[in-house]
Amino acid sequence: MQLSINYSPQAAGLHHGGAIVLDRWKCSEWPELIAGAQATGLPHYLHFDLQAGPGDSQDIDLDHLAAACAASDTPHVNLHVATRRVDYPEIAVESDAPVNVERVLAQTGQDIRRVGDRFGAEHVIIENLPYRGPDGARLRIGQEASFLHHLCKETGCGFLLDIAHARTAAHHLGYDERIYLASLLVDRLRELHVSDVDCDEQGRLREHMPLSEQDWALLEWCLEQIRQGQWACPWIVAFEYGGIGPLFAWRSESKVLAEQVPRLHRLLGACR
Repeated sequence: MQLSINYSPQAAGLHHGGAIVLDRWKCSEWPELIAGAQATGLPHYLHFDLQAGPGDSQDIDLDHLAAACAASDTPHVNLHVATRRVDYPEIAVESDAPVNVERVLAQTGQDIRRVGDRFGAEHVIIENLPYRGPDGARLRIGQEASFLHHLCKETGCGFLLDIAHARTAAHHLGYDERIYLASLLVDRLRELHVSDVDCDEQGRLREHMPLSEQDWALLEWCLEQIRQGQWACPWIVAFEYGGIGPLFAWRSESKVLAEQVPRLHRLLGACR
């Protein structure tokens, strides 16, 4: 189980100065990020902005994906379970009618299988996304544990668990966080993402923030499930904090990274 963090110039500077230790960088498929990560001498892997659910997997350039994986150290192709309202306008956001579940399951599974047919199901992982309630952009169906279990059973893929996304979903679904987490595809866990959930100026939950003490306690509980063999052991744990450009400029603080990355490193070391 390795430690990764989002590549950022701030994190690179801390790594160069010996203030933080990590195994590899996590990068979106942006040339600037990849170039920066490569300049550090550390390996990097890619996190793709691919969706399962819209039914447009035929538009994915599989040859490009294969080349991108080969040029980096990327063992899995990830897809986000994005059951968006815009793709299913006739389905009510909170509907759990079996006919609707079957339709969304078939379309989402089709997207996953097309990628799995090229790379092998064992090299494909699906990520849980936040459900934000009746006013959100996604259907409730897509983040119910039963739906995700059916997806993995039918496609043979693995699971990328984003703890912050799960916390947001649990809040809007009305579930206890730990019960919801344990109900997900923990037996197929391949990758784990960690970050905080807080509220923006409008009171809406947002992810990819510095870890709070609540997050540390929840992460320790997750790692204990892994240590005890209750959950599968992921190949990597990624701290999703930091980046480049206006979207990340205000949340790539060196102080945060210098405090939290060593703590993460110690936690993973104890779990190993």
